[in-house]
Amino acid sequence: MMRSIWALCVVLLFLAACGGGGGDSGPRVPTIDPRTAQSVTGTQPPSFTHAEILPSYLAVYTGADSLIVSDIPVSYQGQDLQAETICGQNACSSYEPFTGIGVEWDISVGSLQGITYSAVGEKHGVKLAQARESYELGGIRFAQSSYGGWMNYNTFDIGYARGTGTGLEGPIHFAVASSAGNDTGSHPTGSATWVGLMLGGTNLAGGGDALQGDARITYDLGRNALDAAFTDIYNLDTVQRHVVPEMRWNGVPVNNDGSFRQDVSSVNNIIGRFYGPGHAEVGGVFHHPTAIGAFGAGR
Repeated sequence: MMRSIWALCVVLLFLAACGGGGGDSGPRVPTIDPRTAQSVTGTQPPSFTHAEILPSYLAVYTGADSLIVSDIPVSYQGQDLQAETICGQNACSSYEPFTGIGVEWDISVGSLQGITYSAVGEKHGVKLAQARESYELGGIRFAQSSYGGWMNYNTFDIGYARGTGTGLEGPIHFAVASSAGNDTGSHPTGSATWVGLMLGGTNLAGGGDALQGDARITYDLGRNALDAAFTDIYNLDTVQRHVVPEMRWNGVPVNNDGSFRQDVSSVNNIIGRFYGPGHAEVGGVFHHPTAIGAFGAGR
Protein backbone atom coordinates (compact mmCIF):
# COMPACT_ATOMS: atom_id res chain seq x y z
CA MET A 1 0.00 0.00 0.00
CA MET A 2 2.08 2.86 -1.26
CA ARG A 3 1.99 6.28 0.34
CA SER A 4 -0.67 7.97 -1.78
CA ILE A 5 1.50 10.99 -2.49
CA TRP A 6 0.78 10.14 -6.15
CA ALA A 7 -2.54 11.97 -5.85
CA LEU A 8 -0.76 15.28 -5.43
CA CYS A 9 1.17 14.59 -8.61
CA VAL A 10 -1.97 13.62 -10.49
CA VAL A 11 -3.64 16.86 -9.45
CA LEU A 12 -0.77 18.85 -10.92
CA LEU A 13 -0.93 16.71 -14.03
CA PHE A 14 -4.54 17.34 -14.91
CA LEU A 15 -5.73 20.47 -13.11
CA ALA A 16 -4.52 22.74 -15.89
CA ALA A 17 -7.18 21.19 -18.12
CA CYS A 18 -10.01 22.09 -15.68
CA GLY A 19 -11.71 25.42 -15.17
CA GLY A 20 -14.73 27.21 -13.79
CA GLY A 21 -15.98 26.89 -10.22
CA GLY A 22 -18.37 25.01 -8.00
CA GLY A 23 -18.39 21.69 -6.19
CA ASP A 24 -20.75 19.31 -4.44
CA SER A 25 -21.37 17.87 -0.99
CA GLY A 26 -17.73 16.86 -0.54
CA PRO A 27 -15.11 14.33 -1.56
CA ARG A 28 -15.98 10.62 -1.43
CA VAL A 29 -13.74 7.68 -2.26
CA PRO A 30 -14.19 3.91 -2.00
CA THR A 31 -14.07 2.41 1.48
CA ILE A 32 -13.55 -1.29 2.18
CA ASP A 33 -15.78 -2.94 4.79
CA PRO A 34 -13.56 -5.69 6.25
CA ARG A 35 -16.50 -7.91 7.15
CA THR A 36 -17.84 -7.68 3.60
CA ALA A 37 -14.44 -8.46 2.10
CA GLN A 38 -14.04 -11.43 4.41
CA SER A 39 -17.49 -12.93 3.86
CA VAL A 40 -17.67 -12.36 0.10
CA THR A 41 -14.13 -13.36 -0.90
CA GLY A 42 -13.17 -15.89 1.76
CA THR A 43 -10.56 -13.56 3.21
CA GLN A 44 -9.56 -14.42 6.78
CA PRO A 45 -9.68 -11.83 9.59
CA PRO A 46 -6.33 -10.07 10.05
CA SER A 47 -3.77 -11.51 12.45
CA PHE A 48 -2.23 -8.04 12.71
CA THR A 49 -3.48 -4.87 14.36
CA HIS A 50 -4.01 -1.43 12.86
CA ALA A 51 -0.84 -0.25 14.62
CA GLU A 52 1.22 -3.03 13.03
CA ILE A 53 0.22 -2.21 9.45
CA LEU A 54 2.73 0.52 8.69
CA PRO A 55 5.82 -1.16 10.23
CA SER A 56 4.95 -4.47 8.54
CA TYR A 57 4.39 -2.81 5.19
CA LEU A 58 7.51 -0.65 5.39
CA ALA A 59 9.65 -3.68 6.23
CA VAL A 60 8.83 -4.94 2.74
CA TYR A 61 8.70 -1.64 0.87
CA THR A 62 12.04 -0.32 2.11
CA GLY A 63 13.68 -3.45 0.67
CA ALA A 64 12.16 -2.83 -2.75
CA ASP A 65 14.29 -1.81 -5.71
CA SER A 66 11.68 -1.97 -8.48
CA LEU A 67 8.57 0.10 -9.08
CA ILE A 68 5.70 -0.29 -11.57
CA VAL A 69 2.93 2.32 -11.89
CA SER A 70 -0.09 1.93 -14.15
CA ASP A 71 -1.46 4.37 -16.67
CA ILE A 72 -3.72 6.92 -14.97
CA PRO A 73 -7.39 7.22 -15.91
CA VAL A 74 -9.12 10.49 -15.03
CA SER A 75 -12.81 11.35 -15.20
CA TYR A 76 -14.15 14.92 -15.26
CA GLN A 77 -17.32 16.50 -16.59
CA GLY A 78 -18.33 13.37 -18.47
CA GLN A 79 -14.95 13.03 -20.15
CA ASP A 80 -12.61 10.09 -19.55
CA LEU A 81 -8.90 10.55 -20.30
CA GLN A 82 -5.89 8.34 -19.73
CA ALA A 83 -2.28 9.36 -19.22
CA GLU A 84 0.37 6.85 -20.26
CA THR A 85 2.95 5.92 -17.62
CA ILE A 86 6.45 4.76 -18.55
CA CYS A 87 8.59 2.91 -15.99
CA GLY A 88 12.25 2.07 -15.69
CA GLN A 89 13.73 -0.10 -12.95
CA ASN A 90 12.86 2.03 -9.92
CA ALA A 91 11.15 5.14 -11.28
CA CYS A 92 8.10 5.94 -13.40
CA SER A 93 6.90 9.00 -15.28
CA SER A 94 3.62 10.01 -16.85
CA TYR A 95 2.89 12.57 -19.54
CA GLU A 96 -0.49 14.09 -20.36
CA PRO A 97 -0.39 15.18 -24.03
CA PHE A 98 -3.18 17.77 -23.82
CA THR A 99 -1.51 19.96 -21.18
CA GLY A 100 2.10 18.92 -21.77
CA ILE A 101 2.62 18.42 -18.03
CA GLY A 102 4.44 15.37 -16.63
CA VAL A 103 4.99 13.79 -13.22
CA GLU A 104 7.48 11.31 -11.79
CA TRP A 105 7.57 8.69 -9.04
CA ASP A 106 10.54 6.88 -7.51
CA ILE A 107 11.01 4.08 -5.03
CA SER A 108 11.67 6.36 -2.04
CA VAL A 109 9.12 6.61 0.77
CA GLY A 110 7.44 10.00 1.13
CA SER A 111 5.80 11.59 4.15
CA LEU A 112 3.45 9.24 6.00
CA GLN A 113 1.77 11.79 8.24
CA GLY A 114 -1.98 12.33 8.16
CA ILE A 115 -2.86 8.86 6.85
CA THR A 116 -5.34 6.56 8.57
CA TYR A 117 -4.64 2.84 8.17
CA SER A 118 -7.03 0.00 8.92
CA ALA A 119 -6.64 -3.78 8.65
CA VAL A 120 -8.90 -5.74 6.28
CA GLY A 121 -7.70 -9.36 6.35
CA GLU A 122 -5.40 -12.04 4.93
CA LYS A 123 -5.65 -14.54 2.09
CA HIS A 124 -3.13 -16.65 0.13
CA GLY A 125 -0.30 -15.20 2.19
CA VAL A 126 -1.26 -11.61 1.36
CA LYS A 127 -1.92 -9.11 4.16
CA LEU A 128 -4.61 -6.59 3.25
CA ALA A 129 -5.23 -3.09 4.54
CA GLN A 130 -6.66 0.22 3.43
CA ALA A 131 -5.47 3.78 3.88
CA ARG A 132 -7.38 7.07 3.78
CA GLU A 133 -6.51 10.74 3.95
CA SER A 134 -7.90 14.13 2.98
CA TYR A 135 -6.36 17.55 2.37
CA GLU A 136 -6.92 20.84 0.58
CA LEU A 137 -4.82 22.16 -2.29
CA GLY A 138 -5.44 25.43 -4.10
CA GLY A 139 -8.97 25.70 -2.72
CA ILE A 140 -9.86 22.18 -3.84
CA ARG A 141 -10.72 19.51 -1.28
CA PHE A 142 -9.24 16.10 -1.99
CA ALA A 143 -10.00 12.72 -0.50
CA GLN A 144 -8.01 9.67 -1.39
CA SER A 145 -8.03 6.02 -0.47
CA SER A 146 -5.99 2.95 -1.34
CA TYR A 147 -6.56 -0.77 -0.91
CA GLY A 148 -3.29 -2.62 -0.71
CA GLY A 149 -1.60 -5.91 -0.02
CA TRP A 150 1.91 -7.02 0.82
CA MET A 151 3.82 -10.29 1.07
CA ASN A 152 7.48 -10.93 1.94
CA TYR A 153 9.08 -9.26 -1.07
CA ASN A 154 6.42 -7.16 -2.82
CA THR A 155 3.60 -4.73 -2.21
CA PHE A 156 0.73 -3.77 -4.50
CA ASP A 157 -2.28 -1.48 -4.35
CA ILE A 158 -5.08 0.35 -6.13
CA GLY A 159 -5.68 3.99 -5.22
CA TYR A 160 -8.42 6.53 -5.87
CA ALA A 161 -8.53 10.30 -5.44
CA ARG A 162 -11.51 12.64 -5.72
CA GLY A 163 -11.46 16.42 -5.73
CA THR A 164 -14.24 19.00 -5.36
CA GLY A 165 -14.43 22.73 -4.81
CA THR A 166 -13.05 25.98 -6.19
CA GLY A 167 -11.78 25.78 -9.75
CA LEU A 168 -13.81 22.71 -10.65
CA GLU A 169 -17.23 22.55 -12.28
CA GLY A 170 -17.86 19.19 -10.64
CA PRO A 171 -15.95 16.33 -9.02
CA ILE A 172 -12.79 15.03 -10.64
CA HIS A 173 -11.67 11.41 -10.16
CA PHE A 174 -8.30 9.72 -10.59
CA ALA A 175 -7.10 6.15 -10.17
CA VAL A 176 -3.69 4.48 -10.21
CA ALA A 177 -2.31 1.02 -9.48
CA SER A 178 1.22 0.22 -8.35
CA SER A 179 3.56 -2.67 -7.61
CA ALA A 180 6.90 -2.47 -5.83
CA GLY A 181 9.29 -5.17 -4.71
CA ASN A 182 12.72 -6.70 -4.46
CA ASP A 183 13.41 -7.53 -8.09
CA THR A 184 14.75 -11.05 -8.73
CA GLY A 185 16.42 -9.88 -11.94
CA SER A 186 15.97 -13.06 -13.95
CA HIS A 187 13.26 -15.33 -15.30
CA PRO A 188 12.39 -18.55 -13.40
CA THR A 189 14.55 -21.59 -14.07
CA GLY A 190 11.66 -24.03 -14.04
CA SER A 191 7.92 -24.16 -14.64
CA ALA A 192 5.92 -23.17 -11.56
CA THR A 193 2.72 -21.57 -10.27
CA TRP A 194 2.20 -18.57 -7.96
CA VAL A 195 -1.06 -17.94 -6.08
CA GLY A 196 -2.22 -14.66 -4.56
CA LEU A 197 -4.68 -11.82 -5.00
CA MET A 198 -5.71 -9.09 -7.41
CA LEU A 199 -7.01 -5.78 -6.07
CA GLY A 200 -8.76 -3.44 -8.43
CA GLY A 201 -11.37 -0.84 -9.07
CA THR A 202 -13.99 -0.32 -11.70
CA ASN A 203 -13.34 2.48 -14.14
CA LEU A 204 -14.08 5.91 -12.83
CA ALA A 205 -17.70 6.71 -13.79
CA GLY A 206 -19.48 7.45 -10.51
CA GLY A 207 -16.23 7.27 -8.56
CA GLY A 208 -15.45 3.58 -9.00
CA ASP A 209 -16.06 0.46 -6.91
CA ALA A 210 -13.45 -1.72 -5.18
CA LEU A 211 -12.71 -5.21 -6.51
CA GLN A 212 -10.94 -8.26 -5.09
CA GLY A 213 -10.22 -11.62 -6.67
CA ASP A 214 -7.81 -14.54 -6.66
CA ALA A 215 -4.66 -14.42 -8.79
CA ARG A 216 -2.89 -17.41 -10.32
CA ILE A 217 0.29 -16.96 -12.36
CA THR A 218 1.64 -20.00 -14.21
CA TYR A 219 5.08 -19.89 -15.82
CA ASP A 220 6.07 -22.33 -18.58
CA LEU A 221 9.84 -22.60 -18.99
CA GLY A 222 9.48 -24.25 -22.39
CA ARG A 223 7.67 -21.20 -23.78
CA ASN A 224 9.45 -18.70 -21.49
CA ALA A 225 5.98 -17.24 -21.04
CA LEU A 226 3.31 -17.06 -18.36
CA ASP A 227 -0.46 -17.21 -18.11
CA ALA A 228 -2.18 -14.88 -15.65
CA ALA A 229 -5.69 -15.64 -14.39
CA PHE A 230 -7.75 -13.48 -12.03
CA THR A 231 -10.81 -15.42 -10.90
CA ASP A 232 -13.70 -15.15 -8.42
CA ILE A 233 -13.63 -11.38 -8.75
CA TYR A 234 -16.13 -9.63 -6.49
CA ASN A 235 -17.28 -6.04 -6.31
CA LEU A 236 -16.92 -5.15 -2.62
CA ASP A 237 -19.37 -2.24 -2.94
CA THR A 238 -22.27 -4.06 -4.61
CA VAL A 239 -21.36 -7.38 -2.91
CA GLN A 240 -21.84 -9.08 -6.27
CA ARG A 241 -19.56 -10.82 -8.70
CA HIS A 242 -17.84 -8.36 -11.00
CA VAL A 243 -19.46 -8.06 -14.43
CA VAL A 244 -16.41 -9.95 -15.73
CA PRO A 245 -15.78 -12.60 -13.03
CA GLU A 246 -12.54 -13.74 -14.72
CA MET A 247 -9.70 -11.87 -16.44
CA ARG A 248 -6.97 -13.73 -18.31
CA TRP A 249 -3.78 -12.98 -20.21
CA ASN A 250 -2.21 -15.99 -21.90
CA GLY A 251 1.25 -16.45 -23.37
CA VAL A 252 2.74 -13.33 -21.79
CA PRO A 253 6.44 -13.28 -22.80
CA VAL A 254 8.94 -13.12 -19.93
CA ASN A 255 12.20 -11.25 -20.48
CA ASN A 256 15.59 -12.46 -19.29
CA ASP A 257 15.48 -9.98 -16.39
CA GLY A 258 12.16 -11.42 -15.16
CA SER A 259 10.00 -8.53 -16.33
CA PHE A 260 6.95 -9.21 -18.47
CA ARG A 261 4.35 -7.25 -20.37
CA GLN A 262 1.47 -7.91 -22.74
CA ASP A 263 -0.44 -5.10 -24.44
CA VAL A 264 -3.68 -6.29 -26.00
CA SER A 265 -4.82 -2.65 -26.19
CA SER A 266 -4.43 0.59 -24.25
CA VAL A 267 -7.12 -0.61 -21.82
CA ASN A 268 -6.20 -4.30 -21.82
CA ASN A 269 -2.69 -5.01 -20.60
CA ILE A 270 -0.62 -6.57 -17.84
CA ILE A 271 2.86 -5.57 -16.61
CA GLY A 272 4.92 -7.22 -13.90
CA ARG A 273 8.11 -8.66 -12.42
CA PHE A 274 9.32 -11.56 -10.32
CA TYR A 275 10.36 -10.66 -6.78
CA GLY A 276 12.50 -12.13 -4.03
CA PRO A 277 15.14 -14.88 -3.90
CA GLY A 278 14.39 -17.88 -6.07
CA HIS A 279 11.53 -16.02 -7.80
CA ALA A 280 9.52 -16.47 -4.59
CA GLU A 281 6.88 -13.94 -5.60
CA VAL A 282 5.45 -12.17 -8.61
CA GLY A 283 3.49 -8.95 -8.93
CA GLY A 284 2.45 -6.13 -11.20
CA VAL A 285 -0.37 -3.97 -12.49
CA PHE A 286 -3.09 -4.47 -15.06
CA HIS A 287 -5.68 -2.55 -17.04
CA HIS A 288 -8.83 -4.29 -18.22
CA PRO A 289 -11.73 -2.73 -20.16
CA THR A 290 -13.79 -3.02 -16.94
CA ALA A 291 -11.15 -2.34 -14.29
CA ILE A 292 -7.70 -1.15 -13.28
CA GLY A 293 -5.65 -2.79 -10.55
CA ALA A 294 -2.60 -4.59 -9.19
CA PHE A 295 -1.72 -8.10 -8.10
CA GLY A 296 0.75 -10.10 -6.03
CA ALA A 297 1.27 -13.84 -5.65
CA GLY A 298 3.61 -16.30 -3.93
CA ARG A 299 5.18 -19.54 -5.16
